[in-house]
Amino acid sequence: MKRIMALFLTALMILAMSPISTLAEDADLRTINILAIYPTTGLTPEEAREMPMWADFEALWAEKGIKLELEYVDSDQYATVLQARIAANDMPDVFRVNPLGEATMMSLIESGKILAADDVLQYSDGTASYALSEEGYLYPIRQKNTMEDGKLWYFTNGSMLPSVDSTDDNFGYNAVTSNTYSMKVRKDWLDELGMEAPTTLDEFFDMLVAFQENDMNGNGVKDERMVICTTTCDLQWGGLFDNGVAGWFGLAPYVFQLNRVTWKAEVPFLQEGFIPYVEFLKKCVDAGVLYLSDSVGKNDSNTTMLMAQNVVSAYFMRADVDDAATPEGAVYQTLGPIVGVEGIEPVMDGSRGWKSFESYGFRADMDPQLAADYLDVVYSIEWSEFFSFGVEGKSYEILDNGLYDFYAPTDKEEYKELGYTTCYNLLGDGNVTRTSLEAYYQTFNGESLIWDSYEDFVNSDYFNEFYTADFSETTIENIKTWCKMADTLQKYNMNGDLDMIAPIVTAEEAEILDMYNTDLFTYMDELFANLLSGVWSTEDYDLYVEELYNYGLQEVLDVHQARYDRIVR
Repeated sequence: MKRIMALFLTALMILAMSPISTLAEDADLRTINILAIYPTTGLTPEEAREMPMWADFEALWAEKGIKLELEYVDSDQYATVLQARIAANDMPDVFRVNPLGEATMMSLIESGKILAADDVLQYSDGTASYALSEEGYLYPIRQKNTMEDGKLWYFTNGSMLPSVDSTDDNFGYNAVTSNTYSMKVRKDWLDELGMEAPTTLDEFFDMLVAFQENDMNGNGVKDERMVICTTTCDLQWGGLFDNGVAGWFGLAPYVFQLNRVTWKAEVPFLQEGFIPYVEFLKKCVDAGVLYLSDSVGKNDSNTTMLMAQNVVSAYFMRADVDDAATPEGAVYQTLGPIVGVEGIEPVMDGSRGWKSFESYGFRADMDPQLAADYLDVVYSIEWSEFFSFGVEGKSYEILDNGLYDFYAPTDKEEYKELGYTTCYNLLGDGNVTRTSLEAYYQTFNGESLIWDSYEDFVNSDYFNEFYTADFSETTIENIKTWCKMADTLQKYNMNGDLDMIAPIVTAEEAEILDMYNTDLFTYMDELFANLLSGVWSTEDYDLYVEELYNYGLQEVLDVHQARYDRIVR
């Protein structure tokens, strides 16, 4: 009875989904049905259709002979609804793959439910086929989504930020205008005490203690402290090792992270610097300059709350931005490299300028020409301009220097009144494949926004005349410090590579991950917490490592190494 009721409710959800057609019925236009997630920010679908910009959206697709029909479902019901439609042989033309999970994704391929992107590209007008070629501006999508059989099955969102193209370390494009994270400390407090910025681990610890002992925030409480994540490792954005300090000990920022020099998957728990890292953090905890109870992530609301209390003496943050709640008069300085262990070179994680994320699929019996036409739109420069900036003359203009100036308001009620905004705001995040290629079509005084080195970036007109034009002297120095480190210390991506660049697992690999992942990551978090609190001793670490292997560490490591090995290079 429960099963019948569940199927009945699922059927009701499918029937309740409201199709939103982008164009009036027109026999000359071919319809593409997209199963979309109902936006929780920005415009609702009903509000979007009332925007004058909607006509521009329709016209862009009509030029290719297409009208889009978006069927919205709440995000927490997406996988359920999609699976029900798959079972009923009523798949949408285009759908998000990620909510299904990797095992289901592979079963769709094996059961012939998916139309391979490579079988579509032969019908391309040249736009998508070039973009996904080795010479094309979307080649990282092919690198990520090529399967074990050598075919590209899924297509993916892609973005390209102003970047340095670094080839010596196999890192590829490195973003230089966002996600420039590193450890930052209170320069104004250092100046008040007549201290220099720390350059060694001992100096850093002594600085933290001195800030407390001298009650630098003046509240009469010894609460000045370093604020970093110490809670979990099973994250793709921030975690036990993505906090600035771990890099001083040569540790990868994520578990099973790709080392871009050796091209091997790394597990911080197995790296040489792990024990010294834990011992240093425990020293800070014992001294009262690190609170385990803070429970912060990277740049999350807990950090902002603590920042507003004026207790943050050091934290992990972008070189070019401070937390929004930074106290008035507080000045944070980016630290240079610090060696945590003699003989271990510190590392830092950098943001890939190229990002490939959120996979989409075509249903198997979709007209391949129609699918190709879809890709020719979403992988075009024109679509990228529309998605990121909206409509020229309505929400943005191209400046004489070549940069795109988005001048529409960012407040929802204000851009609703104007009628124009970004397509990101119009549709919600990625309901139609998102492509953001700003670095390819923007220039500055004829200068490309992709540089050959960090030195070229720092010496560029873009850096000196535009990017840092409104920055303080300290912020400019912070960025330069970050770039100097990035030039030599980048080995890892600041985002978890398993989602960002690693190809999909095979069916067999998916079974292995399903078998081990939950218990393995639970034990990893338990291990770290107990070592840091002193409940477990580092002297017994060999026993804990043995337990990691009992929980399937080697099997999971082998899966992820195999994924990295499949990346097209």
